Amino acid sequence: MLAFRLHLLTALLLAAPAAAQNLPWSADFEDGSLEGWTPRDDTYFGAPIRSGPGWWTVEDGVLRQTSNIWVGDPPLEFEIHLGTHIAAGNPAWTDYALNVDVRSDDNDGIGVVFRYQDPLNYYRLMLVDDAVNGGPVQKLERRRDGRITVLAEDRSGPAYPSGWFTLTVDVRGDSIRAYQNGTLRFAVQDTSAAALTSGRIGMAVYANTGAHFDHVAVTAEAVVRTAPAPPPPTVRTPYLQQATPTSILIAWQTATETTGTVEYGPTRDLGFRVETGAPAYRHAVTLDGLTPNTTYYYRVLSGSEVFYPITPFRTAKTRAEPRLRMLVFGDSGTDTPPQHAIAALMTEKAHADFGIHVGDVSQYSGEEYDRIFFQPYADLVSRTPIYPSIGNHDTYYDDAATYLDVFYLPHNNPQQTERYYSFDYGPVHAIALDTNIGFTPGTPQYEWFVSDLQSAAAREATWRFVYFHHPPYCQAWSGWAGELNVRRHLMPLFEQYGVDVVFNGHTHAYERGSLNGVTYVITGGGGGGLDDYGRDVPHIDVTVLAHHYTLVEIDGPVLELAAFGTDATEIDRFVLTKTGTAAEPEAGGPDDAFALTALYPNPLGAGVPLTLTFQVPAPTPVTVTLYDALGRRLAPLADATYPAGTHTLSWTPPAHLAAGLYLLRLQHGTETSVRPVMLAR
Repeated sequence: MLAFRLHLLTALLLAAPAAAQNLPWSADFEDGSLEGWTPRDDTYFGAPIRSGPGWWTVEDGVLRQTSNIWVGDPPLEFEIHLGTHIAAGNPAWTDYALNVDVRSDDNDGIGVVFRYQDPLNYYRLMLVDDAVNGGPVQKLERRRDGRITVLAEDRSGPAYPSGWFTLTVDVRGDSIRAYQNGTLRFAVQDTSAAALTSGRIGMAVYANTGAHFDHVAVTAEAVVRTAPAPPPPTVRTPYLQQATPTSILIAWQTATETTGTVEYGPTRDLGFRVETGAPAYRHAVTLDGLTPNTTYYYRVLSGSEVFYPITPFRTAKTRAEPRLRMLVFGDSGTDTPPQHAIAALMTEKAHADFGIHVGDVSQYSGEEYDRIFFQPYADLVSRTPIYPSIGNHDTYYDDAATYLDVFYLPHNNPQQTERYYSFDYGPVHAIALDTNIGFTPGTPQYEWFVSDLQSAAAREATWRFVYFHHPPYCQAWSGWAGELNVRRHLMPLFEQYGVDVVFNGHTHAYERGSLNGVTYVITGGGGGGLDDYGRDVPHIDVTVLAHHYTLVEIDGPVLELAAFGTDATEIDRFVLTKTGTAAEPEAGGPDDAFALTALYPNPLGAGVPLTLTFQVPAPTPVTVTLYDALGRRLAPLADATYPAGTHTLSWTPPAHLAAGLYLLRLQHGTETSVRPVMLAR
């Protein structure tokens, strides 16, 4: 098996020592066991251990470490890069080559140990990519009696690539040679009195929650692996895509090349079948000629064997159907207990017609979607079509190429891309955008977005939804306050074309608010680590720092939205009722309701007074307050009870106020509205 594996990896054979050391030795973790492996958390002369303990497991034939453990506080932490390690093998091994396939879904430390004698005495090859934590750096180190000596290091570029790569260390006498994907990184001789001459092998991690190791091989020969072993195709059970009233696409993936068949029908007796054709790993079949809003049953065959049992699905509703249930979730792809808890709740309780995902389908780098999407949601996606949008993490590995490859999404735009698209489902017209690429005026996405908002499909829909990853504002996440270009370029379009609800993620929390007739919902609690509370934003009414999913129920002109936590507890609920189309304002006007009748000039120049005119129908307490873009209160403009009639306020910005976007909050009785104001200098 080892020779076969090394042949597949195009091994490079160097010198071949004759000393017998009970080698070769290998571990591929296919039995799911850690027998023979000893995990140990690092220590360093009394320095505190943070976020421990280490957590080593074997999952799907891969050794993983998922704790964020590190040792010490800065600056010591960023010098020693200690966390946890695991060792195996024979302490009598002296001269050998160690090859390991490695993958990091985090950007912190990952590496190997060799000539390992005990937790305080070994050599280590450590790679750290995070610039905030002392990277990027590749380091070859000796640890002797706990002290760390750097034998060689390289800070010239990224410490490691995305996806799987291979690390090799070859030790012969006092010579140490370290390779990455077959390229020599370090060649040193340790002739000091502290040199280590024998010991076991292992893997090491610093603050890395996404460390993966596989295909460990120790040989007496100087074997240098030039590439990681190609992973076998992962079995991917059926998932539904591109649902329409008369068709649906069913996709799946098999571990071997085989023909595929979908048997389907309006009853469990099935009766119809569609075959995929030539043998393949990946399969996709479109069922046509179906009846709208109708339950069908299907099963999938691999060759002549049942690959997936009989499962129901329902065709999409037509515009005439007033009722609908829609799932919304995001920032989910972590393969952690919170994600699995939310997945189970959505599968068991939501019973949605379809779902949308607001991005970061992968919370890692977007290099794979089986472990973090298709497996956690296997039951859900086999009967409910999910329409995702692209998050920033989905782009890190290959600019979302893997994401675009695994999903079968609409591409109704001139560019024929699935990065942004729209679709109709019952009374809803939904538009998915990609805020990781250009979306400002003049870009293809912006021009398409405007044309789609102007389309008959959008204008004739009872409800218009837009969803994408980056929200314009957020109260959670102290390190980020929202996407400025969304505020500048997309929010005016939402208001102009009557978008009802905008759904976002990126912020790992639940938030809801309303601004200028548009409801904004952040539902980024699908599994990623939760954010902290960062600031007050005037138009955001609800913020809950909790893992959750969101369920939208529509019945004609009434929309009810509820969010549920991991224990199925309801964390928010609100109702939105339409009294006309988005282009037709609700009944009432200046004579019977509060109205802001003028706000000028806007943008506002230096030293130029801002004039605000409003009208109240009866004596009403009115407050007018200026906030910055981060939601910080800057200046009160008014706080009094005004008699019925029209009133004008004037305010001149002070000279110290920087140019940029500001928010004017008007509170009248129990109602609140917010208007953006641009200040130019």
